[in-house]
Amino acid sequence: MRYGIIDTVAKTVINVIDYDIAPTNPPPGFEAGIIAVQSDLVGPDWTWNGADLVPPVAAPIVLLVPQSISDRQFFQQLAVQGIITNDDALAAVKTGTLPSALQTLITQLPTEQQFSAQMLFSGATTFERTHPMTIAIGTAYGWTPGQIDALFQAAAVL
Repeated sequence: MRYGIIDTVAKTVINVIDYDIAPTNPPPGFEAGIIAVQSDLVGPDWTWNGADLVPPVAAPIVLLVPQSISDRQFFQQLAVQGIITNDDALAAVKTGTLPSALQTLITQLPTEQQFSAQMLFSGATTFERTHPMTIAIGTAYGWTPGQIDALFQAAAVL
């Protein structure tokens, strides 16, 4: 049987040992304050709450934000989110035709920035997460940086 060897002061599992029969407390070779508690699941990263063995808390999964996505992923995700139509997304990747929703945002930019924005969105083959125009478009939609990250994360798996 499997036993967690527990330091009752530190409240940690300091070892895991298999015994044929239940050991004494303290287990053979250990000093006072060390106990053995039977558990088939216990591991060295478990803790002791004074009454029960406690499994480790799983570390949260952190999704990395891709720094670039393809034009197809970008326009497809905008369509998935309902920002542009499916037809607009197809036209954008087939011919570089700007979706009307993006064209509307571009016309709200200062005049000297509009041509660059049109060229970027019409001709880009990748979209960079940290590009000023990515941030400007996100801001125009009222998105937080987290929402822009979420768009890139979702688009990256398309």
